[in-house]
Amino acid sequence: PDDPAALHRRFERLGIQDRHRYLIGFTVAGLPLPADQVDAARALGRRLVRTGATASTVIAGIALLGRLGEPEDVPYLSVLGLLRDLTGPVINAHDILDRRPAAVVWLAVYPR
Repeated sequence: PDDPAALHRRFERLGIQDRHRYLIGFTVAGLPLPADQVDAARALGRRLVRTGATASTVIAGIALLGRLGEPEDVPYLSVLGLLRDLTGPVINAHDILDRRPAAVVWLAVYPR
């Protein structure tokens, strides 16, 4: 689907709930993606992290950006990483895109 609300409705129909959020990230990260759909998938990932209303949809977007993101996506991911439920998926995405922000997010959330 090309928007967060449609993806959320699809998750609901499939019985996928926010408690499954980590499985969603791993699944999205491993999906086969035809070369002609990379730009559309990147745009969807950006839309999901910016406008997603549930943890599941945002994590799907984070997983897409971890796979297809560009340097311009790093600030959005860094902010989302400050939310404890999203810290792990964001750090995983940052590890692929840029490891320094992953360390900063980790230190901001787990200061001890």
